Parts: sequence; structure tokens; C-alpha cells
Amino acid sequence: MITCGVCPRFCKLKEGETGFCIARRNVRGQNIDVLYGHACYVGGGSSRERSFMYPDIPTPYGTITIYPLGCNLRCGFCSVPYFSRPDETRIEPYSFWRSCFHSSGSLAALEENADLPQYGLPLREITIIGGEPTIHVEFIEDVADICKSHNLRLSMSTNCFTTPETMKKLVSLVDYFHLGVKGSLSPRLYRELDADPQVIMNNIEIVAKSGQGFIIANLVDPSLEDTEQDARNLGNWIKEKISAATPVWIIRRMALFTDDVVSGRKLAECVGDPSETLIHIRDVAKAIHDCGLKNVGYESDLGEAGLLGGRSHHESIQSG
Repeated sequence: MITCGVCPRFCKLKEGETGFCIARRNVRGQNIDVLYGHACYVGGGSSRERSFMYPDIPTPYGTITIYPLGCNLRCGFCSVPYFSRPDETRIEPYSFWRSCFHSSGSLAALEENADLPQYGLPLREITIIGGEPTIHVEFIEDVADICKSHNLRLSMSTNCFTTPETMKKLVSLVDYFHLGVKGSLSPRLYRELDADPQVIMNNIEIVAKSGQGFIIANLVDPSLEDTEQDARNLGNWIKEKISAATPVWIIRRMALFTDDVVSGRKLAECVGDPSETLIHIRDVAKAIHDCGLKNVGYESDLGEAGLLGGRSHHESIQSG
């Protein structure tokens, strides 16, 4: 039997057993990532959030986004369960994503595209999303090597539910971190996820102290029942433990990416009332900004995006 130390669940695995994340398995006494390289690779362009994250880098620019399989959280509101829990869901992903899925561990396709424009834009960044990337440390090491050899930036989006040892290793590999928190780190919500919010906070501090670039992305939605007090608690913690200049991006609960949703037929039933969500996002952004944070941004399903603080007290971000 081995104990997996990749995340705080510390799964005890007998020979042949797979952990909670569905990626780590005991193979002849070794902790092996059996989903190494099994991912969806999608080319695209930089987003408004990236303009907020990297104001010193001209946009737009080309990106390749990698969605590896598996996750060490089970969020009922996950927008990509076919990536995070492919063993449990019967939901079919967006057909374009299915066409981009690679089921082998080879990084040859990524290497071949590392010098090519994406959507007519010069490629500058590879970003790993998921699922949850931190359960695939070996894969990230190999993607980091490709980025270095092609002079590309490597960014990673994570739920921050990992061990300090894993996060310290990742800060030596990744250039920019998208540090995701759910519902303003609501203790009630994290109890439902069987995860300790203090673990999330500790790992955010590790990244902040590393000197690597990062943004804290706070996923909120009326359906998550996060409160303005939760938002104030998060804002005060960021100001006290990280910095008042920390960039914080408020994002909404995403719809399930299926063919029906992309075509617009089921968007309303997947994400609820967009107007109610927008009001909630604005309230959360204001509560965090009022704690003294200088760079708070948000984006809604209605296409509205804005900044509180930063270049001006309130600056709209143009779409496109």
C-alpha cells in the first residue's frame, strides 16, 4: 500500500487502486499518473481576463489551452464534468472539444504547434486548466520544458487544493497562476466539498511569496449561496496576508459546455437568471474592493465587465 501525497486527501492505495482524483494509481508500488497526457488541446486567443492579468503584455495574442482529465474536488456546479469526472458523468462535451481530445500520453502534437500562430495570432502562452492540473505534476514538468524551448509563457488554473510540497514544486515550473476559489471561500461551501479553505489560503500564500505572477479568481453565483460577508472576509484576508494590490477577478458560475448550450438552446436553464447573477457579481466585487483592494475586476453572462480600482475608480473593459 502507498499513500498519495499529491493532494491533501492522502489517498491510501492498494496495488492497482486509483485515488479520488481518478488520475493517481498504485502501479507496482509507484504513484503513477495514469491519465498523463489524456487531454483536450484547444488553440485560441487571449481573453479580457488576461488583459487584466498581464497589463504589460500586448493583446490579443495566441494561446493553447490544455484540459487534462481528473479532479480532486467534486463540485456539483462544475462546467466541465466530462473533464473533471469522466468516470461518472454521461454528459457529452461540446463537439468541437471532442474533436480536440488526445487520448495518448504523447506531447508530439503540442510540440509541433508550439511555433505556429493560433487563430492568426502569434502564440505566446500555453495554459493548463482541467479538470485539476495539480494532480498531473509530471505532465506539467514536460509542458514546462516545451514552453522553455519555444520561449512561451506557461500559465495554470488551479483550485489550490494541493499540498505545500506540490505547490512549491509547481511555482518552479509555472510562470503565471490563476488561483481559483469558490464562493468567496465560504466555509459552508467548502464543507460540502470536503475541503479545508485554509489549505487553499496557504497555497495562495506560497504562490504570492514565490514572486511568480498570479491572479485570484473568485467564482460566485446566487446558487452557491455565498454572502457579502464571505466576500468581505476574503477581501480582508487578501489585504492582510497578500497585498492590497493583488489582482482579483470575480467570475460567474459557468454553464455546462455542451452542443445545446453553445447553440444557446439551454443557456438560461444552465446558468439561471443572468440579471440576478450580474447583481450578485457586482455586489461581491464592491464588497472586496471596499476592503481596500486596488485591483478588482469582474465579468458577467450579460457581457458586462469592469474594474474597481486600478487605472481608475471604475473602468469598463471593452468587449472583443
